[in-house]
Amino acid sequence: MRILQSRCITFVAFIAIWIATAVSSGAQLRIELGNSGANVKRSMISKGYTEVAIIKQSLGATTAEGCLDGVRYRIKVLFTGQTKWRQKVGKCRSQISVEQAKQILVSQGYDRIDMEARRNKYLAIACLNGDRLRVSVDLFGEVRQQRRLGRCRPSRLSPTDVRAELRRQGYTRIKFIDRQLPRYVAEACRGLTRVELIISGTGDIRRENDIGNCRRAIDPRNLVKIMKKAGFDRVKVIDDQLPQYVVEACRKGRKSEITLNRFGRIVDQFNLGKCGPRFNRKQLLKLVRSQKLTRAEIISQNNGVYVVNLCDGAVRKQINYNVYGEVIGERTRGSCSSNTVLDVYRSFTKRKVAGVKFYAEGCQAGKNIRIEFSNIGDPIGRKNLGAC
Repeated sequence: MRILQSRCITFVAFIAIWIATAVSSGAQLRIELGNSGANVKRSMISKGYTEVAIIKQSLGATTAEGCLDGVRYRIKVLFTGQTKWRQKVGKCRSQISVEQAKQILVSQGYDRIDMEARRNKYLAIACLNGDRLRVSVDLFGEVRQQRRLGRCRPSRLSPTDVRAELRRQGYTRIKFIDRQLPRYVAEACRGLTRVELIISGTGDIRRENDIGNCRRAIDPRNLVKIMKKAGFDRVKVIDDQLPQYVVEACRKGRKSEITLNRFGRIVDQFNLGKCGPRFNRKQLLKLVRSQKLTRAEIISQNNGVYVVNLCDGAVRKQINYNVYGEVIGERTRGSCSSNTVLDVYRSFTKRKVAGVKFYAEGCQAGKNIRIEFSNIGDPIGRKNLGAC
């Protein structure tokens, strides 16, 4: 039979197999597949996107939105981590600086403002109508939270002014323990000695107590070692550039994104969910096949690394997995040859599958037709299924 005729005919081939089997129950294995929303979100943030939100997530892809240079984009990221498409969907508000946030509070009547940047917001201690308040301003200039701390007392220097004076005197890593007048209490480093400072409202140091040692600045090449010493494993460095370092790591079955300062102290920790289980050879092959990768074969296992040869569509690849099923290396090895109809038929008979039939369906002259083929690819039947 001629498959190609004068008119364009498109066939979608499939195999219809009716198999009656009994499936025995077994232990369930929870496997986390694909690019998680947290991974996509973190990747977008690392590339400069803000206001990132996951719109849709499936086994094969994740769709997210985020802002970059004042434009809101919608992005689809495939299971492999590749970006399938990116489209503009609108405009975004621009973020404000800490100085602009202060000016917003000033315009609303606040004074004696002591403000510092926190995660996704600015936090200020300020006075309004005689009340001392803790005020939160988001990155777009909206005053979100306000809590009364008491009455504002007369003062001469704000914590910002005191901090500047201490720095002028050679103190570093200054952290205020008590910001409430009539005196301030702060911790700071003088060289490699950590001290507690009792400071008057005018900025004079009334008392200085040694309370320990100050850490030296760490070498970012030692981030993995530092995190493992702190009880973490599966450490992955996300950002090794100052002003802050960012890593991903697991501890007690939980995966976290961890921010460290230049001295190796953890300053922020964001929960990313559970850490995946360790895989044996059988479980790893099951994971690979569930990702629609075929002809998977483990060719070696050494030092916690599985080397797997497989087919990704028509491309032959060699992929390295760690014991948690995470891809740590990938190389293209050529192409994968496709199976003939007879090859497919023989693979089913080897598995003692009966009743195997091969069909092709398509539209011809406005009619939906089904053609049945033998196990060697010859057409043996034709049926009209109705209009296309």
